[in-house]
Amino acid sequence: MKKVLSAVLTLAVLAALAGCANRPADILSETSADPAAPPIAVTPEFSHAAATFAFADNGDGTVTLNAYNGRDTAITVPETLDGKPVAALGKEAFAGNTALVSIRLPASLKTLGEGCFGGCTALREAEIPAGVTALPGYLFYGCTALAEITLPAGLTEIGYGAFAACTALQRADLPATLTAIADYAFYRCAALREILLPASLTDLGSGAFAECTSLLTVTVPDSAARVGEGCFSGCTGLTAAALPAGTELGDGVFASCAALTDVTLPADLVVLPQHTFYGCTGLTAAALPDGMTEIGEYAFSRSGLVRLALPESVTAIGYGAFAECAALEEVAAGAGVTEIGGFAFHDCPLLRLVCPEGSPLRQYAAENGLPAADA
Repeated sequence: MKKVLSAVLTLAVLAALAGCANRPADILSETSADPAAPPIAVTPEFSHAAATFAFADNGDGTVTLNAYNGRDTAITVPETLDGKPVAALGKEAFAGNTALVSIRLPASLKTLGEGCFGGCTALREAEIPAGVTALPGYLFYGCTALAEITLPAGLTEIGYGAFAACTALQRADLPATLTAIADYAFYRCAALREILLPASLTDLGSGAFAECTSLLTVTVPDSAARVGEGCFSGCTGLTAAALPAGTELGDGVFASCAALTDVTLPADLVVLPQHTFYGCTGLTAAALPDGMTEIGEYAFSRSGLVRLALPESVTAIGYGAFAECAALEEVAAGAGVTEIGGFAFHDCPLLRLVCPEGSPLRQYAAENGLPAADA
């Protein structure tokens, strides 16, 4: 399951960054014929009411529950098995159980295995016990009925694809202890409307909220050191976003966010990464921070920009940076722009460049048949 999801997620974000018209097939349909976990053949070791659990002794006085063999819709995992506390759920312990609607986990639990509930398409809600400090990868991947999740106060990390394709999830209350949200953690959570990122957060992974099409606004806290590649790409409902100073941005953070109209970039951002606002058709204006030196490749390509003033500090405009901006009327820049990539202003039929006479940009305008005027 991990190899399939990793490949699909990577291809999906690459497609968003490249602005491909044909998006990859839906992540769920691609795996529907390949259940999240194959049936696990075990010899039952313990029966608890109507449920059967298979477990292993950890050698430290605790046990790991590795599999559940039953079709109950509501399951209570016992505090103990064979008289020993249940400290962990094994990898894919409940994965692919399409009958499971609700589950109660014991307070003794400290560790959850990768993909533990992946593909449990009827699971509606879950509460993670207080002793769990990290959520593993693919934990609830493809749990399409999961609408509510309660996370413990001591949680520090949400793993790779942990809630990917949880299409019914509308809200996730993140604890104040959380420091990292891994790549694709909430990828394609199409119903997610609100996410409050805590002040403790330092790392937002690549594609962490990509294609969360109902997400409306996001404010990245001052504590965040990194916002990864394509983090919010394809969030077609996103209207406003704010990023603090000191935050490193990956490529295509807001690519294909068609409704984005209001964005605050880090005040100390030096290079606007490639594809940052690619396909942001609702973005008609942007304020670039003083000190910025470079506009990355395709940074505003196919966006809704009408006018843009580049800071005097800008020296380089990347390949295709403003390509196919059909509404773009004016870009103003100083004499410091000395490097202009190919197709930088390709197919901008309304464009006029405002720049000093004799500047490299003015020369570029003349060579490419673009109207120009003095700054």
